[in-house]
Amino acid sequence: MKEGTEFFPDVLQHIETAIHSVRIELYLVESGRNATRFINALCDAAARSVRVELLFDAVGSQHLCAEDRARLERGGVALRIFNKLFPNPGLDDFKRDHRKIIVVDERLAYIGGACITDGFWDPVENRSQWHDLMLRVTGPVVSDIVALFDFRWRRFEGGAVHPEPDCRARFIPDTREGWAKLSYTSGSTHRGLIVDVVRRLEAARERAWLVTPYFLPVKAVFDALRGAASRGVDVQLFLPGAKTDHVSIREAGRGAYGASLELGVTIYELDSKRLHAKATVIDDWVSVGSCNFDVWGANRNLEANIQVYDGECLDQFLQLFATYRTTFRQVTAPDWQSRSTIERVEQSALYFAGRTIGSLLVRRPVR
Repeated sequence: MKEGTEFFPDVLQHIETAIHSVRIELYLVESGRNATRFINALCDAAARSVRVELLFDAVGSQHLCAEDRARLERGGVALRIFNKLFPNPGLDDFKRDHRKIIVVDERLAYIGGACITDGFWDPVENRSQWHDLMLRVTGPVVSDIVALFDFRWRRFEGGAVHPEPDCRARFIPDTREGWAKLSYTSGSTHRGLIVDVVRRLEAARERAWLVTPYFLPVKAVFDALRGAASRGVDVQLFLPGAKTDHVSIREAGRGAYGASLELGVTIYELDSKRLHAKATVIDDWVSVGSCNFDVWGANRNLEANIQVYDGECLDQFLQLFATYRTTFRQVTAPDWQSRSTIERVEQSALYFAGRTIGSLLVRRPVR
């Protein structure tokens, strides 16, 4: 599902008809017209005796005002906040819950990159300032998403054990029909999502296409991308243009453009709106979710993606990336070489700084 204008009305419709439960785990939640629509729907669901559980990150939800939190509490909605900054500030403050998960009645799930802010969807004007992706999921893998949410929810009450994926999702499929697996990270203790991507890149034969808003990947991912390109794999990167919420990260990532272009990597940038989509297509394998494959996603954040082997889903993403090639601007080698000296120095310095900071946050290499 593309854009908040497509995703949010769909999920609200299902919340409004929920019978048993609604689970939402999000990073960025801000008070506004979008949040008000959700609060109304969630409180109405709780009034129907639907169990509503919300898990928000402390940093990401800092602009959810006290009145909105009180409305949720009065409405019978259970709200828990992940990793409050005080009273013990330190390196663990870098561990944030960056997942974007919504599950309705344990039968329908949404997973991707969307956040509840007016920028992602203004319900009054029905517009979005961001390009984002969410995957709507049904079938056995929904139970794994529920288990992942419940694990984190129970951690507030005491010990819990990381959930194992459904056994039906553990095998490498021999067809392109209907296989999906939940993959996640939980800081440095569980990094299966990153390991999966690296292994896929190392085995890639035909294509490796990636769209991400923050291109400063952890070294293992970057090395695997470059290795794929050097083997003749069609590596394409779809990245943010000038409209970005993190200019320094964008410029740091651009510090790697030169070496990538020399290896034959094709790079595109989106200028028309802010980019927040996070998806990867490697051969016939698709991954969609919250992870940017950067040092925070690999070593600190809680992230969640769905990995898919399915012909219909693959065709949808092949078409999506085909559309990207017409709506994104390609960065060519001559364009890149024509940068000013100031741009070159700034990008090199930020790239070096990003790698240095990243090395300080890494507890152990991704392998």
